[in-house]
Amino acid sequence: MSIEQTTWIGARVGDYLIEDRIADGRFSRVYRGTKLGSTSRKAFKVAKPVGSTGPSSESTWAGSSAVAIFEGGVITVRPHTHPLLTMQAQQLERLSDPALPPVEEIVAGEGLCYFRMEFLPGQTLRQLLKAGKASMKTFVDIARCLARLHANPAFGSHGDLKPDNILVSPSGVRLLDPGYFGKLDCEEGPDLTCAVTTTSYYPLLEPDDLLAFGIMLWEFACQKHPLLASADSGKPEAAAGLKSWVQTYGNVGQSFLGPILHLRRPSEVVPGMPREAEQVLVAAMRLTVDQSGHLERAPGFANFTDLAESLEPLLGRNLNGDQ
Repeated sequence: MSIEQTTWIGARVGDYLIEDRIADGRFSRVYRGTKLGSTSRKAFKVAKPVGSTGPSSESTWAGSSAVAIFEGGVITVRPHTHPLLTMQAQQLERLSDPALPPVEEIVAGEGLCYFRMEFLPGQTLRQLLKAGKASMKTFVDIARCLARLHANPAFGSHGDLKPDNILVSPSGVRLLDPGYFGKLDCEEGPDLTCAVTTTSYYPLLEPDDLLAFGIMLWEFACQKHPLLASADSGKPEAAAGLKSWVQTYGNVGQSFLGPILHLRRPSEVVPGMPREAEQVLVAAMRLTVDQSGHLERAPGFANFTDLAESLEPLLGRNLNGDQ
């Protein structure tokens, strides 16, 4: 079977019949297959053909993309999908952690690249957020999971944490589809320094999982993504340190952080939010509230262990005010 086929649905891959497509990303698709004569199911992640890596089915602000980083600017690029998928599979394969789906087989050949992995039941954090079923406990569990992973020197970082890539299953939190930061061969040229991630969660174009988590936490608590350009209009002049931070990135053509200047305090967005909750939210975004009541830049949490410990006292608290 050639990867150039429009769909794998109905095809046989080894002992498995491909029955459904369960995800459609920028650079790959994920299918579900059932073993013939059995109820055993697996997931098959397939690299998209060269030239077909356009917008994904995700909304543009939440979808993964690849950008090449140059002195003075960035451009969107189209990485060669086969080596990108192979590197992702190898990253998952070398790590043994219950939060990461184990890779069972990698197949890479002429016109074909996919890997088979465990099929994971559950709902994504995005699905839970949309249904109003996410809770502070969900985020404590995710933070604890990431604290364990980041304590493993072989892990490094996930690099593309977002609600779509976090699965909450009966057996615990699972992290899907890690990002990539480094050299890549792209349609636009060889050996480019790239970030393959989601810029609305990694606005610094660095593998900064702590900031990505902070953005998701804010999105949950305030029911609004903090880096949407239209998030809050009419915001007073931003504090000087925050403006300088954003401008530093703007000077090298990276504007993804800019909307943070339009943020309002969480307690202004969610009336009655406890002060302790607001403090954790702004710290997770590397912010603080200055004496004038404006958001200002701050160091934030040092690691996921500290963040998880700060979230735990909020378990059972009502973010709209104590009941």
